[in-house]
Amino acid sequence: MRNEENQETSFDKREELVGGGNATQEVAASVSPPRDDDAPKLATSRPARSVLALVSYVLSAAVVLGAFGFLLAAGLAGRFSSAAQDQANRSTASSPVHMASLEPAASAAPPPTPPAQAVPVLTGLSEKRPAPITADAVGRVESMASITVRTRVDGQIAKVFFRDGQAVQQGDVLYELDARQIDAQIRQAEAIVAKDRSQIVQTKRDLARNDTLAKTNAGSILNLQNAQTADALAEANLLADQAALDNLRVQRSYYTITSPVSGRVGIGLQREGSAIRTGDASGTLVTVNQIRPIYVNFSLPQKLFSSLQSVNARGGVPVTATVQGSEVSAEGKIAAIDNSVDSTSGNIGVRAVFDNPDEGLWPGLLCNVTVTLGRDEETVIVPRNAVQSSQDGNIVFVIERGIAKVKPVTVDRFEGATAVLSSGLRGGETVVTDGQLRLTDGTPVTTLQDKGRRGG
Repeated sequence: MRNEENQETSFDKREELVGGGNATQEVAASVSPPRDDDAPKLATSRPARSVLALVSYVLSAAVVLGAFGFLLAAGLAGRFSSAAQDQANRSTASSPVHMASLEPAASAAPPPTPPAQAVPVLTGLSEKRPAPITADAVGRVESMASITVRTRVDGQIAKVFFRDGQAVQQGDVLYELDARQIDAQIRQAEAIVAKDRSQIVQTKRDLARNDTLAKTNAGSILNLQNAQTADALAEANLLADQAALDNLRVQRSYYTITSPVSGRVGIGLQREGSAIRTGDASGTLVTVNQIRPIYVNFSLPQKLFSSLQSVNARGGVPVTATVQGSEVSAEGKIAAIDNSVDSTSGNIGVRAVFDNPDEGLWPGLLCNVTVTLGRDEETVIVPRNAVQSSQDGNIVFVIERGIAKVKPVTVDRFEGATAVLSSGLRGGETVVTDGQLRLTDGTPVTTLQDKGRRGG
């Protein structure tokens, strides 16, 4: 019985906690342990407490539902307010007054486009005139004669008669060797030859006497024959000794070393006092190169062979050689055409000769060679920088009344700083030589004469 009362009291306590503070106090009071003398009172008040707990529960549920309904109403009100604002904005945008305010902006004309700014360019002139037909190549200067001077006898250099790099003529003395020994040998040989001549004089006297005696039968034939043999032997000895003397004189000429050709000597390898020998490197003395005239060797494509041969047969092909890296040039002609075409490169070797009076061409130099193969009498020439490449071919910008116009052209060939055109221009046009990157067809320009890039 007491356990049932405790369970009911716990249930009532949970209900009164949900109901509010008064109910909590009542539940707290009811939880206190009952005394024996209160048992009749608890039994009497149980129906009242059950009713009170039910009322508290209903009130709590009503409070929760009211709070949930308030939050739901606030959210719906916000959505309706936003929808009403959007509708108002759309109505305002479509109203006649608003449309009237937008009409001036929509009907206003776009601002005028500013005029294109003129592009500064450099210009040149196209010219219609005769032009040579040329072929370009790279050649190397080669001496007509390059001779290394070596000693032909062993000896010691007594004197040097040149300065390094000096111009010399054929026969000029370069070195003098110590020739005292060979001179003594020559004098000895000369004495032997003189002795032989004296011997011949004696043998001839003996021959004449024996011949007279033999004719008068005063002498024997044997003596005559011996005299003839002695005379012939003396003649032979003279010839042998004379040859030995000549040989010594030839050797003596080797002790005076001269220039074999006219040209320029290089840097001497041996100096005065040097001992030189024929069998080692000490025997190399100096190199002499012939400078005037001089050769330039180069190659041309085989497709030009027929033209080259034809022009050369009519009196020679003019050739201009310009030293690379300088403005030194010389005029010459084709001297020889090689007898075969190189099977590897397809080029044919050519040699040109130049008088080279000022010695502007030097052995070993590289030259830009221009060979003149003919002449075009009617052609248009423009500066090379005026020709530009495009997707459709070569073009040239021509200035007409301050406007750049694109002109397609056909380039026949390039000649140094010029381009020879076969079609596209008539001659006399003003062409752009610098500044084309900023140009299109119809661009206004301001021009400045480019005197360094004329058509010729």
